[in-house]
Amino acid sequence: MTEPSSTPASGPAPLQRPADAVPAAAPFRGPRRRRALLAVSALVAAAALGLLAYQQQVASRYVSTDNAYVQGRLVQVTPQIGGTVTAVLADDTAFVKAGQPLVRLDPADAKVALQQAEAALALAVRQAPPDGAPVETHPGVQLAAARLREAWLATQRLTITAPVDGQVARRSVQLGQRVAAGTPLMTVVPLDQVWVDANFKEVQLGQLRLGQPVTLTADLYGPQVTYRGTVAGLSAGTGAAFALLPAQNATGNWIKVVQRVPVRIALDPQEVAAHPLRVGLSMHAEVDVSRQDGQRLEAPKGAGPAETASLAIDVAGADALVRRVIAAHLGAASARLPRPGAAGAGAR
Repeated sequence: MTEPSSTPASGPAPLQRPADAVPAAAPFRGPRRRRALLAVSALVAAAALGLLAYQQQVASRYVSTDNAYVQGRLVQVTPQIGGTVTAVLADDTAFVKAGQPLVRLDPADAKVALQQAEAALALAVRQAPPDGAPVETHPGVQLAAARLREAWLATQRLTITAPVDGQVARRSVQLGQRVAAGTPLMTVVPLDQVWVDANFKEVQLGQLRLGQPVTLTADLYGPQVTYRGTVAGLSAGTGAAFALLPAQNATGNWIKVVQRVPVRIALDPQEVAAHPLRVGLSMHAEVDVSRQDGQRLEAPKGAGPAETASLAIDVAGADALVRRVIAAHLGAASARLPRPGAAGAGAR
C-alpha cells in the first residue's frame, strides 16, 4: 500500500528580489534634488539681491511715518468787554466769514456809561478856565474826552464778530449767560490753512531738509487721493519734552525710548480745497530725501505772523462825538477860544 507524501501541498513559490536590486528611479533622485536645491538657492539669492538693490536705490530715498495728523489754527472768539448774552448767531459746524456777527451782548449798560461820559465831558468843558488856550488842551477836558472815547468803543464791542473765515467748533456760549472779558465763547477753525505734523523718529531726522517734497495720504479718502506737500519746519523739541508731565529721566529706573519730533508739512491749498481735511485726521507721510541741498531743520525760517483786520474799529466816530459835545456846550463859534494877540489885532 502506498504511503502518502509527507510534503504539504503548496502554491507556486514567491519570487525573491535580489538583495542588491535597486529601483530604476533611484539613480535619478540625487541629480533632481540637487537641481531643485540649486534653483531654490538661486531664487533666494536673486530675491536678496533684489531687496538689496531696492533698499539702496529706492527705499533709502524715502523716510515715512504713519504717526502724522492734520493740524490747524484754533482761533478763539472772546468778548473784549463783559455783558449778558442776548443773541447767539452761529452754532457748531457753521461756516462764517471774517467780520460776521457771532454773539451780541446787552447794550443797556454800555449806553448808560456812554451818557455818563458825555455829561462828564460837557461839565469839563464848562468848567475849563478861560485862559485863552483852546479848550481841548485843558487836562480836565482831555481826560473827559478820553473816557468818552472809551465808552464809545464799548458800545462798538457789544457785537462780537468772527476774526477769520472758518468753521465754528466748540461753541460753549449760551443765551442769558453773563460773560466777562476774555471768556472763550467758541472757536473758529480756518480749514483752508491746515497743515500736517508728522512725528518722525529721531533716527530719521538726519536726512530731512527744508523744502523736500512729501507725498501724503489721508485715512479719510484712502490711497485714491494723494496730497503733495513740502517740509516746512521742525519743532523745537520732542513731544515728550513738551508733554504735560515730562519724563523724569534722572530717576533710578530708566528705559531708553526712541523719541519723536513733530515735523511740519505744508500742503497745497488747491488740493486741500478739492479734498477738505479736518483737524486731527490721520495721515501717512513719505518724504523724498534724495535731495540733500536744502537747509537743515535745526535752523528753519519762521512763518509769517497771523493777522486779521476784522476786529479793528475806526475811532473816527468817537472823535466826531467828542467834537459835537464840545461844540454843543461851548458854542459852535467858540469851540476854540481865540489865540493870544488875535483880539488886539482885530481891535486895530
